[in-house]
Amino acid sequence: MKGLIYKEIVLTKKPLIMGLIYSLMAAVMLLLVRISMICGNLANSESLPSLQRNDYIFHYIPCIIFICALAGNSGDIYSDDKTGWSKFISTTTVTPQQTVLSKMISKTLIISAAYILSLIYIVIFCLSSGDRLTADMIGNITSIFFSAIAVTLFNVMFAFILKKKQIVDFIFSAVFGGFGMALTVSMLTKLDSMENAGDDFGPLDFFRTEYGGIGKYFLIIALLLAVISAVSCYFLSVKFIIGREE
Repeated sequence: MKGLIYKEIVLTKKPLIMGLIYSLMAAVMLLLVRISMICGNLANSESLPSLQRNDYIFHYIPCIIFICALAGNSGDIYSDDKTGWSKFISTTTVTPQQTVLSKMISKTLIISAAYILSLIYIVIFCLSSGDRLTADMIGNITSIFFSAIAVTLFNVMFAFILKKKQIVDFIFSAVFGGFGMALTVSMLTKLDSMENAGDDFGPLDFFRTEYGGIGKYFLIIALLLAVISAVSCYFLSVKFIIGREE
């Protein structure tokens, strides 16, 4: 099992390094913007009030970038089929359960590393900007962490079941695209009906006012989704692998 996990991490080393570099660049950029809001060019800018209202983007966007960049995808599963690794591994003593678990554990470890980097970022951010580190900040980053695990493990499950990257990508694109389109239509409709909204009232203000109340349930929902995805990924993936071997 340790060898399988090591193999999964080593094979994704290059995209992980590139993802880490881009994430660090984004984190440094937003950190510099936040400092500029305090003692730099943006301190006297007309856009300062809007940036201050939506300062959570400086708290959480880099964390989302860290986790999404390092979470990766399930391309290694398709590579296993193309290179003949899946057929080879079926002739060894490695069980389907171990194969699935190695994928799940390796990806969870990588996302956990991104979660730790996100916590380090938020601590550095608060120290440099003078913001107070709160339990809500930690809770929100933890919610992002669980959400990333849920999406990643569902991706792994569909990759094992469908075996076609194009189909899996289409499913996820359709789900997230449909959700985003419905949310955009709802936002535009409500923005048109808000007569008292100021000229600088934008999408970020809309999301904060309309859906801010969901935040207190976000951690529980994300945790439940992570548990459901883990259970579904393990049992369904193992079932389909055994079915193909038979």
